[in-house]
Amino acid sequence: MRSFLRWKNRIQQLEPGYFALVMATGIVALALDMKGLAGWALVMTVINLAAYGWLLLLNVLRLLLYRTAWVADFVSPQTGVSSLSFVAASGVLSVQCLQIVHAPVAAAALGGVAAFAWLLLCYGFLAVTMTCNQKMPLMQSLHGGWLIIVVATQSIAVSVVGLMTVFANLSTALLFVALCLFCIGTVWYVILIVLLVYRMVFLPLAANELTPPYWINMGALAISTLAGALLVQQLGEVASLQRFVPFATGWTLLLWSFASWWIPLLLLLGVWRHGVQRVPLRYHSSYWNMVFPLGMYAVCTHQLQQAFALDFLTGVVNASVAAGFVAWLIVFVGGIRHWLTCDSMPG
Repeated sequence: MRSFLRWKNRIQQLEPGYFALVMATGIVALALDMKGLAGWALVMTVINLAAYGWLLLLNVLRLLLYRTAWVADFVSPQTGVSSLSFVAASGVLSVQCLQIVHAPVAAAALGGVAAFAWLLLCYGFLAVTMTCNQKMPLMQSLHGGWLIIVVATQSIAVSVVGLMTVFANLSTALLFVALCLFCIGTVWYVILIVLLVYRMVFLPLAANELTPPYWINMGALAISTLAGALLVQQLGEVASLQRFVPFATGWTLLLWSFASWWIPLLLLLGVWRHGVQRVPLRYHSSYWNMVFPLGMYAVCTHQLQQAFALDFLTGVVNASVAAGFVAWLIVFVGGIRHWLTCDSMPG
């Protein structure tokens, strides 16, 4: 009976953003694969497929059994935006299936799921938020997790570029779609980061509010850089799209530079939060939102190195891969311990 009640609590309290686990595991696996660690990458891909299926089942059960709680989370500006982690998770897993397990059918299916979910969740959440009569104050509703809108959009762009090898007869159209998504994601970053910096600099920000999703300030730029670097490598091969190469090149370097700029500041804020303000370090699903940017920075820097022939970035790539894997391992072990010992989901 106790076990049954534990699982009921876990399903009822399941956080919409838990798919960040799949995002983080997927990108770290891709980082290991690009460094030639195919065995580790394959093991993490198997773990990720299992985690994706398990979380999908739990979310379906929550929707069926606790629909009121699911709807309440979705329409809230604090939590609803994190539902887009499902989009990003599906997009990252699509690339894993293509590059690590070489399963183009599964990759195409996951890419289609990501695109459909992006249309449904992104437009649905924004429409509900914009038309709501009772709005929460900015400092209560806006947080770093809002940048998952950018991450979700760019994850589809990256997936679409990969699927060009599967749908070769549609490669030009797919490349153009990926370029448009890259632009959409970049514009959303500019809009949101202005509000977030205003929130962080000019409004009170307590240590317990400076949660790991603020690392998406960097992670959203990193995945945008990845999309841009992939586009730079592909646009030159299509005559009708070659004119966009200078645009994509300039924006990609700008995005990577700003992503790199964020890292020292985020580390300093982490020291302030845990070292000065003494916020305890304990497992929470939001820490996957810190692992993902670390892994994504490694992958995007590698692709930037390939696109611009910058061999001197090898050391940065290696250090980033190591940091991402260590962070993943720590959070993964913490998550296993939490699931085995706690009666409810974190949060």
